[in-house]
Amino acid sequence: NIIDEILFVAPASASDHGQNGNKHDSAPELATLVPKTVQVTLVEHPEVNGGGQLSVKVPESATMGDVLAAASEALGSDEVVRKGRLGRKQGDVLLAFEKHELLGRRRRLLF
Repeated sequence: NIIDEILFVAPASASDHGQNGNKHDSAPELATLVPKTVQVTLVEHPEVNGGGQLSVKVPESATMGDVLAAASEALGSDEVVRKGRLGRKQGDVLLAFEKHELLGRRRRLLF
């Protein structure tokens, strides 16, 4: 069935293909179903003595709340999601991200 084909991709024989050479012309591409994951490094703020760091993997389309949830899971603490903040420095000022903001291309955040 189609779910087995998506989850367990096996090379198809030529006789399995439809008229356009595709096994299922209407089946979605596997690449669109599996979100790309990215690694985000969270750096403890203030960065004293090098600060602590934590790396988490999240979908490329993650929000800051998703990053906090991944950090919470990695650290085994629900407090991270409730009280944790992610931010970045702009000059001497620390700017906090809202939990609904998209991660975008950011791969290093202050925590």
